Amino acid sequence: MNKYIPNPLCRAWSSRNQSPHTNDRDPHLDGRSPRQTVAIDLFNRLAGWRIYVTNAPASRLSLDGAVNCYRQEWQPEHGFHRLKGGLLAIMPLYLHDDERIRGLLLLLGIALRVLTLTEFVARRDLAATGEKLAGLYAGNPKHATDQPSAERLLKAFDNITLYFHKTETEIRYEVTPLSPLQRRILKALGIPEVSLRPHLRLH
Repeated sequence: MNKYIPNPLCRAWSSRNQSPHTNDRDPHLDGRSPRQTVAIDLFNRLAGWRIYVTNAPASRLSLDGAVNCYRQEWQPEHGFHRLKGGLLAIMPLYLHDDERIRGLLLLLGIALRVLTLTEFVARRDLAATGEKLAGLYAGNPKHATDQPSAERLLKAFDNITLYFHKTETEIRYEVTPLSPLQRRILKALGIPEVSLRPHLRLH
């Protein structure tokens, strides 16, 4: 393949008048690039194909199963992302004792399982009913989604307040009334509203 590329006019420097002048010549570059037929044939043969490698035997994991597992890879990666930042961020780590570090990681692992399960149960319920939740985004309250994150579901309960009134004979508790969104979230998670109702405690 030959291609002639016009070069910008050469500029030279005159020692007589110390001023640049233009060379009248207009040179061209002659670029030659041979076709890489082997590389081109290899690309054409592999174009559109994806290679999957696994150490699982075919009796345990079929090709379709391997592809499906690969497509679901983002889910464990999402869990690792939560441990890198946000509510469950491991760093910065101010502990130095190995036992305390091990205990902290155990607690974060339990919390990660709770968030993952919360997200899964809520999305499963919304998928079964075909509904979407609106009001989870503070900047866009009308935005509705059927794939809410556990963090946004928990954020919806930020305005819940517990009050208690103490007298000589009893302690009475009161909870902020639930909003329709909060009620729907509890229903999606299978949590009865009675679990958030206040109780009367006698001395």
